[in-house]
Amino acid sequence: MRSDTIEAQTKYYELERIFEWHKWSAKIPAIQFPPHWRVRIVPPFAAAMIRFRISVEGSKYEISVYLDCHETLGCWDGQPYWEIYPAADGDTARFDMVDVKGLLEAITESLEEMK
Repeated sequence: MRSDTIEAQTKYYELERIFEWHKWSAKIPAIQFPPHWRVRIVPPFAAAMIRFRISVEGSKYEISVYLDCHETLGCWDGQPYWEIYPAADGDTARFDMVDVKGLLEAITESLEEMK
């Protein structure tokens, strides 16, 4: 094994510890997306726990969604939260991590607004 690979793996383990990936893996709720949505998983840059983008077939627009479990990207009363952008009003919208229904409704509204 190359030494740079070992060094990179050591860094991954440190990030795993810092961001508590195992802890959050058990707490993040399942999401049942509507079948007509196209969900593209993207790397969790900028300290997000999870990131993905949602669009519908034939649209050039995407809704960006991320989960922030440590309030590294914003504040949400000390709780993990989802953020979408753009929301239907063109701004961001946030939801408690467990409020999957609210998250899906806001994404639906935003996709409808962007048609």
